[in-house]
Amino acid sequence: MKLRARLVVAGLIAIFPFCLATAQTPDVPKKNCTSPIVKHQEEPLPSRFLRSDGLAVLDVLINDKGRVTEANLQNSSGDDEFDGNALDAVKHWTFKPSLCDGKPSSMQIRVQVKVARR
Repeated sequence: MKLRARLVVAGLIAIFPFCLATAQTPDVPKKNCTSPIVKHQEEPLPSRFLRSDGLAVLDVLINDKGRVTEANLQNSSGDDEFDGNALDAVKHWTFKPSLCDGKPSSMQIRVQVKVARR
């Protein structure tokens, strides 16, 4: 009886650390990340119809090479032409990619594109 109890306890001690290691989820937020930095940006063409200052807010996905892979309009400037021009311009931007634990990583950022009428 004592031998069985020792084997069970030894088995639990041997299995327990393994269970802790496998309990971690792969979609835990990344730590120690830096934000991407714009290397090249194109200014959007101004709208012919925008009568005042405009601000388009875009969600931009940047891959681990610093290229924009996706851009979506989050908040409109109120002018469809300017919003489209802002999306087209941002898709041509290049970035120094985000670094997470020292390795290039993709990251989604929010970008504000402004135009001021003179």
